[in-house]
Amino acid sequence: MHSLFFNEFDWHEEFQTSSKRNPFSYERSARQTNRAYPWYAPAPYVKAYFEQWNEVHLNIGTLFSNRNKKEASIEMVYQIGYFIEALFWINEEMALVGLWQEKFTCIEIAPINGKERLQYVIDHYDHYTAFVQLRELVNDLHKKWMKNEAIKKSQSE
Repeated sequence: MHSLFFNEFDWHEEFQTSSKRNPFSYERSARQTNRAYPWYAPAPYVKAYFEQWNEVHLNIGTLFSNRNKKEASIEMVYQIGYFIEALFWINEEMALVGLWQEKFTCIEIAPINGKERLQYVIDHYDHYTAFVQLRELVNDLHKKWMKNEAIKKSQSE
């Protein structure tokens, strides 16, 4: 568990009532069922994540520029959670949000200085500068993932 996602902040009710998929929902259900999970075959899930990010990041920028900090903060929490999921799924790992810092050193595909940058985003999720940093983290991760996918494809041919 991580306090950003599982404490009683003023936006926590949004997680309970939203039609969006809650971050780490696959990880929470992994102990209950034996179905296939995104970290076993991450490509379609990660692709969907990057497509979703391309749509939502413009909205977050608009929320911050309109000084709608509460709505921007809620969306940032979702997007930080989704980013952590994608980061670990790309590395075929379950996203254990409470242990992300410890597990970060074990993953191969990650943005440069990603641990420090992600910590900044988590600490300042309600600031525009954290959004800019998250946007760059997503872009860096996308490039690394695409490179890794190209390498895997060339090795399989």
